Amino acid sequence: MSAKKRLKLIKKEVQDAKKQAQKKAHEVFHEEVKNLFDKFPELESFSWDQFTPYFNDGDTCEFYSNHGECGWQATIDGEDIEVCQHEGIEYAEACDFDLQDESKWKNIQKTGLKIEKAIASVLSIFEQDDFQIMFGDHITVVVDKSGVKTFNCNDHD
Repeated sequence: MSAKKRLKLIKKEVQDAKKQAQKKAHEVFHEEVKNLFDKFPELESFSWDQFTPYFNDGDTCEFYSNHGECGWQATIDGEDIEVCQHEGIEYAEACDFDLQDESKWKNIQKTGLKIEKAIASVLSIFEQDDFQIMFGDHITVVVDKSGVKTFNCNDHD
C-alpha cells in the first residue's frame, strides 16, 4: 500500500474515532443532566450562552462556553436566578428583583448554591470543544427536564 493510501486510511480512522468520542460525550452529557434533574426536582431548567466573540481587542477570537463565573441561569421553584462568583465567593441573585417573600428567596438562594455546585461539576467534565461540537457556536443552550434546546445568540461582543 502506498504512503498516500496509508495516510488517507489513518486520517479516516482518526475521523471515525472523533465521531465516536463526540457521540459518547453527548451520551454522557444527557445521562449527567438527567441525574441532576432526578437529584434536584425543584430545578426546572438551566442555560448558558456559548459563542466566538466578534472582537477580542486585537487578539484571536476563540470559542467560549460561558457557563463559568456569572455564566448561567436557572429556574428553581418558578423563580429565575443567576448564580455568580465574585472573588471566589459564590452567590445567587434574583433575575427578578421584585421577590417579596424574603424567606422564600433565602431558601431558593441556599438551594441554588447546592444546585450550582452540582451543575458546575457536570459541566466541568467537558472541554470547550465538546460544547461547541455538541451545541454549536453563537448559541444559547437551555437544558430542562424534557431535553436540550438551542437558540441563536448573536447579540454579544
